[in-house]
Amino acid sequence: MKELAGQTILVTGASGGIGADISDSRSCADLKSKVMNRQGRIDILANNAGINRRGNLLALTEDDWHASFAVNLNSMFYLCRAVIPHMIEAGGGAIVNTASQWGLYPAPNHIAYNATKAAVASFTQNLARDYAPHKIRVNAVCPGEIHTPMLEAGVMRAGKTIADRRWCADMKSNAFRPLMLSVMPA
Repeated sequence: MKELAGQTILVTGASGGIGADISDSRSCADLKSKVMNRQGRIDILANNAGINRRGNLLALTEDDWHASFAVNLNSMFYLCRAVIPHMIEAGGGAIVNTASQWGLYPAPNHIAYNATKAAVASFTQNLARDYAPHKIRVNAVCPGEIHTPMLEAGVMRAGKTIADRRWCADMKSNAFRPLMLSVMPA
């Protein structure tokens, strides 16, 4: 991590720091301004905030659908739009967007989450192509399941436990089994 020493990284989805409603464009612009005022620059933007509203097309509410897009995708649009002009002026930067394996290989009964994370992958590819000439690297990570309170709550709602491998088999088709891994956050 020596290469990150002295750099300013704006991370969303963290448990502390500057509070902001990242689903609101003005709040994202204000967040960027607060970080710039405190640090003088933003070298890296890590878009990591996310929510998972469980349900298939007929079970999911419109509010759940809109909330999923607001947090999982729109927030990235707002923050990238706020930060990229600064990165261009600074001569470059890096953006890391958190997508999901479920954006590439959708899990059942998670239509909003799956759709938003697929959109994040496409959004990231577009930004990477558009801003590479400005020396802005844009990448996505597509993690599998991470043992977080959000995952634990979903598993408990299903009446299962993380250790219940049968639950994993029920949730995933055979195509997912090679990918089936639940990891602990650092």
